Amino acid sequence: NDGAGTFNIDTILLEFDASGIDDTVTKQAATLEIYVKLAGSADGLSLVGDWYTGAMSAAGHTRVISSSTAFSAIPLSGVSAGQLLSIPLTNLSNLSLTGVTRIRLGLSGSDPSGANYLGIASLEDDQQEARLTVTYIAGGSGPSTTYAFATSSNGYSGGSVHAGSGRTVANGTRDASRV
Repeated sequence: NDGAGTFNIDTILLEFDASGIDDTVTKQAATLEIYVKLAGSADGLSLVGDWYTGAMSAAGHTRVISSSTAFSAIPLSGVSAGQLLSIPLTNLSNLSLTGVTRIRLGLSGSDPSGANYLGIASLEDDQQEARLTVTYIAGGSGPSTTYAFATSSNGYSGGSVHAGSGRTVANGTRDASRV
């Protein structure tokens, strides 16, 4: 907050290509794994995520996530730097097995009065990049299979994401996209 009530609202847009799985399988579960590099919560905000079907560009998506459709909101106060966060996904009908699946991450809550942020590892980091894990049954019966997907080659986009760089988050910034 710059004293005039101004703050940033940024998002992380992740893209995964799960088209290698036969589209006739029964999806049982899916998990998003992200390695947390930075986390801070001055105002009790939560990490939220939605299934995103828009264009993979900064101009193509809004930076406000009105509801968390991909997973239950996670309070930032329970997230720590250095943590591999494993997030069970919901509404699996949104997970595409014929093309790309996009998940957009952001922060929920009211206008911040202090620093609220989340930074995750990217393709250029030594830590694990974002990963989508899908558990499914082929043919409707039999044993389940689990397959993990890393982000696609253009898997980070939107807002002011700076994969692989660091930044100090200014007081009052509501920021889910910095690493």
